[in-house]
Amino acid sequence: MMLQPQTAFARSDFSRIWAETFGLKWEPLPSATEVGLVFSESRRLGLRRYHLGPRGLYWGGTAEVVDRALARCLSSRTLSLTWSFRYDDRQQLEHVRSKLRLNADGVVQSYSHVLPLENLSLDQLLEQRVKATTRRWVRRAERSGIAVRALRTSAEFAAHDAIYRPWARERDIDPYPAALFERLGRELGSSATLWGAFGGERLLAAALIFRDAREWFYWHGVRDPMRDRDHAMDGLFAHAVGQAIAAGARYFNMGASKGIDSLEEFKERWGAERVPVWSLHWLSPLWGRALGLKRLVLGESGT
Repeated sequence: MMLQPQTAFARSDFSRIWAETFGLKWEPLPSATEVGLVFSESRRLGLRRYHLGPRGLYWGGTAEVVDRALARCLSSRTLSLTWSFRYDDRQQLEHVRSKLRLNADGVVQSYSHVLPLENLSLDQLLEQRVKATTRRWVRRAERSGIAVRALRTSAEFAAHDAIYRPWARERDIDPYPAALFERLGRELGSSATLWGAFGGERLLAAALIFRDAREWFYWHGVRDPMRDRDHAMDGLFAHAVGQAIAAGARYFNMGASKGIDSLEEFKERWGAERVPVWSLHWLSPLWGRALGLKRLVLGESGT
């Protein structure tokens, strides 16, 4: 039986795309080729820093996958390990922390925002969870003819980038490479879609959503405030949540807000619950001491 990842970000194809985009390396997990591990490697000593769940994403699998990944990451050439766990993986976090003998200082808790979807239709969710303002804006987007579809062509991905770059610049955010969104949208199959909300043929808003068996994860979203007067993002979001419900997802994860007030307000309007997520940081005691001594003696900082 082939071992499978439980989050989109543990997939080998995601690992490959992420590593190639950001100049990192990756490898399939031995005996589990559908599972990938992303790492960086120092030039001089060949020490590895594993990154399981980069930039707000979560790395997860079955208990056997987690144990095999941990064994691989604890090889003799590993300098450090960073591993992100989502809100419903506290048991896996504690298991890994115990294996690494980490105290509480090795785990950083932050927060995501989640919409529970079980036993709800989209209409029920709109009536029971979201604010009246959001319901009005969803209906307005419907009446105005906002059309939601997956971005597929190079021109559509370029239109997304034309909205995204100014949005990021205004917020002093370092934008992701344009190629990342196109590759994720094209190469991850059913695990990722960059949805677009269109007024006629003009792209007004877009959202990248990852999917797995438990949740749909809204990881990136942007709108054109100069042209979107019909609340296209709320229309897009309602469409995506409806698709998640139809697919049997248990949760719709709206992610962290990174201190951006407009994102906090958007998630609050949609009735999302604030839930804890965790990032674990481990440094090899052996290599950590050796490198510390080397820097002390030679006054060097690299590995």
